[in-house]
Amino acid sequence: MENNQNYGIICFILVNKSILQLQIGLVILLQLP
Repeated sequence: MENNQNYGIICFILVNKSILQLQIGLVILLQLP
């Protein structure tokens, strides 16, 4: 059970990181002339 919970937490962190990278990418694209 502990391993399963840790795996869920890692997936959650990875998803948050990719969403953050997508948002940063969008901001950079919007700032281009």
